[in-house]
Amino acid sequence: MIKYGIRAANPTTATSMPRNLLLYAFSKKSDCDSRLCFFPRELNIELTPKGKLVYEYHKKLGLEEYRKYLKNLEQFTAEDFQKYITVLNVINRRTQSVLNDKKSTVY
Repeated sequence: MIKYGIRAANPTTATSMPRNLLLYAFSKKSDCDSRLCFFPRELNIELTPKGKLVYEYHKKLGLEEYRKYLKNLEQFTAEDFQKYITVLNVINRRTQSVLNDKKSTVY
């Protein structure tokens, strides 16, 4: 049994996500055991067989896509990646500098 406790900062998301899952029969409500409910508005849902099927499909799809990305990376050498990391570090330092300058002028 897969259970998900839904809590979100955005109340719209917190209420619409479980409602949409229930609407499309991907999940069903389950009673919240009072010993496990730390938040009064917590909603526990369980995946239905249809929901489990969709979950497994997307999990498998994600793994297949990840393998394809890894396969494509074989064309690059360690030196290529080192150069890429160096370029990203330069960009990151410049971005940090700009952000720090903006913070100092705001205060």
